[in-house]
Amino acid sequence: MNSRPHSLRPHSPRPLSRRSVLRGAAGALISLPFLEALTSRSLVAAEPAGGTRPIRLLWLHSESGIWMPQWKPTTTGTNFALTPTLEPLAPYRSEISVLSGLFHANAFKRNAQAGRHVQDGMCHLTATDLGGTPGVAVKNGISVDQLAAETIGEKTRVPVLNLSIDRNATMSFSAGGTPVPVDWDPREIFSRLFADNSPDAKKLAEARYLQQRSVLDDVMETTRDLSTKLGTTDRQKLDEYLSTVREVERRATVTRTWADRPAVSAPEGTKPPGPPPDKDRTAYVRLLMDLMVLALQTDQTRLATLRLGFMGCMYPDIGCPDSYHNYTHHDFKADKQAAMAKVDQHRIAHLAYFLGKLKAVKEGEHDLLHHCVIHYGTGMGADHETTDLANLVIGRGGGALKPGQHLDCKGKPLADLYVRMMATAGMPIKVFADSSGALSGL
Repeated sequence: MNSRPHSLRPHSPRPLSRRSVLRGAAGALISLPFLEALTSRSLVAAEPAGGTRPIRLLWLHSESGIWMPQWKPTTTGTNFALTPTLEPLAPYRSEISVLSGLFHANAFKRNAQAGRHVQDGMCHLTATDLGGTPGVAVKNGISVDQLAAETIGEKTRVPVLNLSIDRNATMSFSAGGTPVPVDWDPREIFSRLFADNSPDAKKLAEARYLQQRSVLDDVMETTRDLSTKLGTTDRQKLDEYLSTVREVERRATVTRTWADRPAVSAPEGTKPPGPPPDKDRTAYVRLLMDLMVLALQTDQTRLATLRLGFMGCMYPDIGCPDSYHNYTHHDFKADKQAAMAKVDQHRIAHLAYFLGKLKAVKEGEHDLLHHCVIHYGTGMGADHETTDLANLVIGRGGGALKPGQHLDCKGKPLADLYVRMMATAGMPIKVFADSSGALSGL
């Protein structure tokens, strides 16, 4: 590319060389995004500081829908009968509430660039209209877990633990609407939770921090004046990129802050996990759930998300060898609908396993589940366009909630539930996305 700027057409941004963008970066090898202008212990929870039991907020998501006729109870109130899909939750019936009629409006707004599959995961925790920013085709907002972390995230070593069986898929987004990377490798997750805190390890961590900080400072310096030379599309890309850089910097700062505090040991008898069991999806999901319980039990985090299923998942071990996504295109064929329901029940069995693990951890006079508020849901229903969505709320939030009911929410925004969850954890957040207030009746 000719490094000498030249005009392509009236009002077009001048082409930039990558060398001019990164000059002065002190040898740092960090690449910019592609821009158009560049073309040419035991089962006892850790004692919290101050003696007050913290409330944990968790969000679990399964992608591509749920076969609602086998999911939704036929009666509301406390005397509802568990449906076939929810049957694995029978031992924990008193701990769950089934929520019908929550409307996720922005996830169903038509967008030429982001279809329903994209909206399913991207909007699940943000409740954002992806096309709502003028002049921008797709722009997300902050997800509820990240918003909660702005209030309570610094109280724990890991502000938010974002887990997924799909290493490339996140449902967590920063304040700038950029994706927050997920943790998917059990070995790395365990190491992050129970890292070596010896003097040598601290020295190495400090050296890494200083090197990383230097690189990030170089990136911010070299891109300071770049936005004035870019068109609208490129400015958006650069803003998203810099938001990610700032998120990396924030994480590094939090990690450094906790480096001088006493390390947390894994509960007695806990062994570090091996690599992801890619050929055994059940084992993989439950291993991530085990790690989440460990993180909560040792008070390493109070906020977590888990994506336990995506549209390409196959379940040959339960007689469903095709992708779940293909079953959702059932065309009213009974065999595909039955396969959907079978996978749904299988995923709910994962949830039951998780609840059992939380119940087994004693925390004061109660158990760990008592001090949790868990949302389980999906961004699609019986098909891609059905707005009747599956939502569960589990746990008592330390006594603030009274589960054990089927509640008809009569079209209230899903974001109202998120506001209520944050209020249960003591956060003074009154409005989130399209919410109308905290969801009542729980």
